[in-house]
Amino acid sequence: MEFYDFTGAGQRPCRAVLGTFDGMHQGHLSLFSAAAACSERDGLALCAVVIEREKGERLTTIERRMDLIRQAGADFAYLFMLGEIKDLSCEAFADKLQRELSVRACVCGYNFRFGKDRAGSGDLLNDWLPTVIVPAVCMDGAAISSTKIKGLLKQGSPEQAAKLLGRGYSVRGVVKHGRGLGADFGFPTANLTFPPRAVLPAKGVYVTDVLADGCRMRAVTNVGTRPTVGGTQFRAESFLLDFTGDLYEKEIQVIFLTHLRDEMKFDSTEALCAQIRQDVEKARAY
Repeated sequence: MEFYDFTGAGQRPCRAVLGTFDGMHQGHLSLFSAAAACSERDGLALCAVVIEREKGERLTTIERRMDLIRQAGADFAYLFMLGEIKDLSCEAFADKLQRELSVRACVCGYNFRFGKDRAGSGDLLNDWLPTVIVPAVCMDGAAISSTKIKGLLKQGSPEQAAKLLGRGYSVRGVVKHGRGLGADFGFPTANLTFPPRAVLPAKGVYVTDVLADGCRMRAVTNVGTRPTVGGTQFRAESFLLDFTGDLYEKEIQVIFLTHLRDEMKFDSTEALCAQIRQDVEKARAY
């Protein structure tokens, strides 16, 4: 278990919001809104109990997730890897919340499960701790879920994913040197490798915004392997439309706005550059 203190006030009796919170989408935010309303009435601190799976794709790194949880109003958070607690009985898990984390009440989603073999539900947790169960948040007739958002990104639909997230899907990383081919073609790029286990958007060219050096700048971002120049590594390469400077070894955030076209292999670098110029004009007009 790891402890994250967002306010500097330290661990204290709290109301716990329980879940994985991958993506911190609008459904997750509804849990924190419900918990905050309850905590205002009884004075309990608001904490998140985050249960992270060791395997599988994820929309947000732990670091990004904790930042979003802080923004949602949590005073502190506890992080459990699933392997730490998956074999606990339901009663033992509830006891752990009470004794080790000073949890006095809980908020969870309609589909929250806990305990060995996922035997426990919010209704069962309520036997040991007062628990508010928040219903699904739906959009277009379906419950918002991390799985749904991942599918939209893989289909090349970042705008639809953003509606469910409540913000644009983004990745963060440190800009690394590439082969310098973009600069040779007149389109220098900031090269970003996706974090481990990150959901990989559909290959293609996107209109994006890039946060760097305290500024938000429009960009054209290619996601893929760059087949025209013989590339093999999957990464995001962003051409910032009106930027001159050096971003090497600096952290940037790439926010996906809309998908322009699929990644293509061109017959020549001249054809590639002509297409990039068209992409840039579309990004300016977006």
